[in-house]
Amino acid sequence: MAKTFVDMITYNTYAIMMCALGDMLGYPTSCFYKLRLLPIVLTRIDAWKKFMLKERDITERAR
Repeated sequence: MAKTFVDMITYNTYAIMMCALGDMLGYPTSCFYKLRLLPIVLTRIDAWKKFMLKERDITERAR
């Protein structure tokens, strides 16, 4: 149950990062708060990029 909770927090954080910093991966976004969120998510950017750019199959479970 704790692992599920940690995964939910991680996925929600990645969703917020996608909305704010999606242009780093080629998704055009316009967000006024990018610079305000940057110090908060700066330590997780590398893990987020690796998670978002990982090739997945449709039958594969998200991890």
